[in-house]
Amino acid sequence: MDAHLVQDLLIEIGMAVNRRCRQVFLDGLSNLNKEVKVSPADIIYQIDIEAEDEIVRILTARGAEFGGIELIAEGIGAQDVSFYPEGSLDCQLKIICDPIDGSRGLMYAKRPAFFLAAAGPISAQRLSDMTVSVMVELPIPKQDEYDVLSAVKGEGLKVKRYTDSGSFREIAFESSKADTVEGGFMSFAKFCYPGKDLIARVEERFLDKLFSGREEEFLPVFDDQYISSGGQLYELIVGHDLFTVDFRASMYRRFESEGKKIGQVCHPYDMAGLLIAQEFGLIIEDVKGNPFDCGLTTDINVDWLGFANESIRTQCRTILHEIFEEEGL
Repeated sequence: MDAHLVQDLLIEIGMAVNRRCRQVFLDGLSNLNKEVKVSPADIIYQIDIEAEDEIVRILTARGAEFGGIELIAEGIGAQDVSFYPEGSLDCQLKIICDPIDGSRGLMYAKRPAFFLAAAGPISAQRLSDMTVSVMVELPIPKQDEYDVLSAVKGEGLKVKRYTDSGSFREIAFESSKADTVEGGFMSFAKFCYPGKDLIARVEERFLDKLFSGREEEFLPVFDDQYISSGGQLYELIVGHDLFTVDFRASMYRRFESEGKKIGQVCHPYDMAGLLIAQEFGLIIEDVKGNPFDCGLTTDINVDWLGFANESIRTQCRTILHEIFEEEGL
């Protein structure tokens, strides 16, 4: 399978989702934030359905060219798995996809969302087996530029910045080279209830330990929440953020064992941009400090930590792991 042809296919799908999202805003559809259904993993809104229709349309038309495609995507197909052409039993290509990562921010025009997809051979069982990854920015209505990030394993990151007219230019990003978190942005994912108090306590304990012995009245470290795993990866890639921590999956496992309520978490399709981050040089780990990886399904919960560079990782990870252990995470 030609990885570059697969890359082109994923970009084509992502661009179609981009155009569809732009068009529904232009059409002034008022029901984009209507809840259509609730899956075991997330809430699916009308805007998600609009995106799913584009994905199915393209894969139906082009699946045979790739020897058959198995798609893993929340809300599409029985148990979130579908095949193209329909009924194919001997597929050659596997894709895991999040049609719109960040639906809520997009449908309220607060922040761009992202189309996320990763692809690999049909034998792929884990995200690390995927050989191609694509992220397509889905801009809010007043935004007239958007980025398309793509990677083939071993070939680095490619980025094109498009305008509404269809023109584009190739650009190069540079992650932060800072050797300290002071003065920079970080993110502890605490945008979902319940558990915000625990996450905030871990964050506060982390900063207390990080700055232990410092007497300054003001230590500038800033928190910026992007309600999208793709968006969090993007902020690391473009050099805005220094590190991101998302341990909701471990937190809710603890909550379940205590008979408490649980909430929404990160899933494998939310991390479909992993290869892009790795090809760019970001350090992505799990809560135990291992290189991040997970199975290709929609119904498992994952944690992840992302660091802009080795200096930030070295400064932060030991303290974080000490606190995780102390908090039973």
